[in-house]
Amino acid sequence: PEDRVGQVKEAISSACRGKSPFAVSTAQLGSFGSPRRPTVIWLGLNGDMAPLRDLHKHLEDRLATMGWPRETKRFSPHLTLARMPQRISPQVSSRLPAALAEVKVPATSMPVSQINLIRSILQPDGAQYSDIATFPLE
Repeated sequence: PEDRVGQVKEAISSACRGKSPFAVSTAQLGSFGSPRRPTVIWLGLNGDMAPLRDLHKHLEDRLATMGWPRETKRFSPHLTLARMPQRISPQVSSRLPAALAEVKVPATSMPVSQINLIRSILQPDGAQYSDIATFPLE
């Protein structure tokens, strides 16, 4: 909710304080949603996940003290590449998970030096994103 953005900013700022930049690397492609109707295509991340998991835990713990519910799903570090439109036929979308599994993604290192808070508005013609704030790792 818009009226709680300040709390989220405070929690992210707290989580980033005293954390050094780190690197992650690209891994496999995958999808969320049912195998017959995937809803999101993602790129997995590998490497030393400890700094990222530490940021996640600190952020979730801080938000929980502010009354936000904890996530029930396991933390799965990834980059969202695409959201699948509903208008794609089930015959096409059901073949997507197997096709993604066949793609060999070269391991590429990516530096992580900041956390961005981004507003995501899902609409029928696609998601719209806008930056709210940036928090550097110190």
